[in-house]
Amino acid sequence: MITTALAFVIENPLTAVITPKAAFSVVWLGLFGSGMAYLLFFRLLSHWGPTRTSLVAYLLPVWGIVLGVAVLQEHVDGRVLLGTVLIVGGVALVNARIGARRLFGRSAAAVD
Repeated sequence: MITTALAFVIENPLTAVITPKAAFSVVWLGLFGSGMAYLLFFRLLSHWGPTRTSLVAYLLPVWGIVLGVAVLQEHVDGRVLLGTVLIVGGVALVNARIGARRLFGRSAAAVD
């Protein structure tokens, strides 16, 4: 609501020309950038739980690096690769089922 009011005060949006390319971009970002992302987020949340789902945020810089190299031909040095390996390795370690054990070697007390 505030953004709409500010747009009318500052930009005068009624004079803007909406091209098919701009309309397609808005629909594409709305459906896939937000809509599909929320569906995937809630699906992960229901299957993985909140702790493991929150680890997805650690992978965002990795996607930024991949897209920077693919789209903008950015240079990647050894430090970036090492950081990427550490991020992916940390997420994999947290999600690994190897070595899963009970807290302090005891099972939870039964509630009667």
